[in-house]
Amino acid sequence: GSASFPTLIVEDLYTKLQPVGELWEQLNLYEINQFLKAPLNRDELNLNQQSSPNIDEIRKFTFNFMPKPKDSLSQEIILLLCNPGFLTCNFNVRYPNESEIEIEQWADEGEPSAEELRQNTIIDSKLFQIEPRSCKLGPGEKIALKLIYSYNSLEYNGIHDIPIIFRVDKGKQFIFQVTGKTL
Repeated sequence: GSASFPTLIVEDLYTKLQPVGELWEQLNLYEINQFLKAPLNRDELNLNQQSSPNIDEIRKFTFNFMPKPKDSLSQEIILLLCNPGFLTCNFNVRYPNESEIEIEQWADEGEPSAEELRQNTIIDSKLFQIEPRSCKLGPGEKIALKLIYSYNSLEYNGIHDIPIIFRVDKGKQFIFQVTGKTL
């Protein structure tokens, strides 16, 4: 065989506000690509089989947006994602308050923690946006993934961060720990 698991890599990046070379380092894209290219290990295989994996077991990468004053233009970063493998690659992106499993109306999830309330406020305020949220790429196909941070809130001292779960179906999954700062 010529493939063992669906793969995806960041091929290029575009933004208007910063030199691209700096952003590759700042956003850990070299490290992310090395992680995505590496074969799945036993822990990752086990993680893929879990219906609701523990978020603490998923590899994290920091993704910091440039700090700017309130009401500045949003920072938009476009990542060109490519499927370099021979298998079809399905991926999806989820916020931490979204679940892959539909919870019945009668089920009680309990009261959210202070951290969950903070994350929900940041998500509901649409400070971070990601488009598209899911995609299917054939071998060699590419797609532009937009990551946007809006500088329109000083809540939480202007520091906003959430873990965004990036999952390749039957492949790698990781967390973008996105952080934005509004001055």
